[in-house]
Amino acid sequence: MFQSGTGSSAKIGLNTTSPATTLDVKGAATVRGSFVLPPTGTATGSAGRNSQPQKLAASSYSSSTHSAVNQIFQWQAEPFANNTNTPSATLNLLFGSGSNAAGETGLRIGSNGLIAFANGQSFPGTGTVTSVGFNAPSSDFAISGSPVTSTGTLGLNWTVAPTNVNTPNAIVKRDSAGNFSANAVTAASFAGTSAAFTANVSATDISSVNIANNNSGVFTNTQPNEYLLSQIGGINIGDEFHFVQGLQNVTDAIAGGVAVPSNASVHQVDGIAGYVINNASGNSGLGPNGVGGYFQIRATARGSASWATNSVTQDGSGLTNHWMIGDEKDINVSGSPSFLTYEIDTGAPWTGTIPRGVPFGFNCTTGAAWKILCLNPSGHALPLGIVISKGSVSGSGIQLDGQCTSGACPSQSIRMAGYDSSNVGHAMTIQTGYGAPTGNCNLGSLYSNTNATSASTVLYVCYPGNKWNAVSVA
Repeated sequence: MFQSGTGSSAKIGLNTTSPATTLDVKGAATVRGSFVLPPTGTATGSAGRNSQPQKLAASSYSSSTHSAVNQIFQWQAEPFANNTNTPSATLNLLFGSGSNAAGETGLRIGSNGLIAFANGQSFPGTGTVTSVGFNAPSSDFAISGSPVTSTGTLGLNWTVAPTNVNTPNAIVKRDSAGNFSANAVTAASFAGTSAAFTANVSATDISSVNIANNNSGVFTNTQPNEYLLSQIGGINIGDEFHFVQGLQNVTDAIAGGVAVPSNASVHQVDGIAGYVINNASGNSGLGPNGVGGYFQIRATARGSASWATNSVTQDGSGLTNHWMIGDEKDINVSGSPSFLTYEIDTGAPWTGTIPRGVPFGFNCTTGAAWKILCLNPSGHALPLGIVISKGSVSGSGIQLDGQCTSGACPSQSIRMAGYDSSNVGHAMTIQTGYGAPTGNCNLGSLYSNTNATSASTVLYVCYPGNKWNAVSVA
């Protein structure tokens, strides 16, 4: 027995005077009891601990380094299923060459005796194989060389090779960009993040479509922003918006546009259209209401500008002999409706503050007064303002009711204004009421009393001094 060093660096040699480790035995050893290689530490919930390894070393000569290199096989127990209800371990074989740390070979033995082998492991077979055949769906594959009874080659080929183009009966193979072409695609849903879906789709291809586009949107005035877009015939919706609105831009939730070719013969072309068939028998106009196109805007910010609809008809410079219609409303009656009107200007009950003297209407840019209807052709005189054609109405063409909703009051008036050479307007009104007029008036205004008791109290004219004077009617 020989000892070198002292304390923690002491090494004991048996039959050797140059011990390499704490205990170095040169020669055979007999251990009459358990030979224990304990764990390298105590396991925790985050990690288990391996056992001390058992190393078996071989020495191989390297022709590249011209020296001997130790080849180390290492057995060690490793934790398995740590921090579970059934913790266990496996016995693993590692290998390292020279100074390289030993690594897993893939061979290990489980606690149940099952052995896991390294990838690529093969086993000698038993018995005799007299025939090997191959089977695959004939709709997709062509098989050759089957069966092989002694030697031979099995062949498997596509009936129709996979491709990214629209080829009948071919399995889809994406191109280098991940795309492919197809005729009809049937899917329960289509979803994606910042996804683009492009297709040429006709009405006969679609039985039902449910598209949900939840997007935060872009609202900067730097470019047109469309999120559900249909452009037909080569139109560019962004360019069309700029043609009318100049350098301004727009954010559209849904946008549709059509460039009509010069040889078109179709009756009508619609950018966006809505169609409803109302088969529900409702409660005298209280619903269900069939609405071909519904547009709603709700103002929620002070000073905001809100339009339910804004239609623009634009022509090109130098065009002649063409029609321009701003708006058309048609009602085609074949039955006997109980109610019919071309337009209803109304709204939900008001709870806010309406501008003084303004029950309802629109505002012309040339004046502060509010009106039900305002013709303002931006300085270009129209040949006709409002026309009710011959035979259009069998009763009153225009009806003006009272200014009040209850009690006695005069009718709403018809106001007409002329202008002097200084462009100062001078207005007169035509009005009726149940009784004589009161208050001041505009010079030249006319008032009829529907409660007159004599010829001298039927008609009143506003004389100089802005006072009403009765005019005797013969």
